Amino acid sequence: MQSRLSNLVLLADEVEAVRVVLSRLVDEAAADGALLLLRSGEIAVAQVEAGFGQLETLGALLVGSFASAREIARLLGEGGCESQFQQGSGR
Repeated sequence: MQSRLSNLVLLADEVEAVRVVLSRLVDEAAADGALLLLRSGEIAVAQVEAGFGQLETLGALLVGSFASAREIARLLGEGGCESQFQQGSGR
């Protein structure tokens, strides 16, 4: 599989618009946070509680998880894995 490289540039107003959407998502889901990740695992925009910590590690692990789900779907002859859910027991 050939790697697809791209340059993604998010302008300040775009980042703020994404933050607004992520903030609403966090509020409606009563979540601790939400991340917009690049395929590389880098965090494009984060809306998390203060002191959440280790966001870079979390981003890399989440991207790996999605990549694994895509590969499983491919092996099963599926077009893709449309969604993946993970929920903790809370704090």
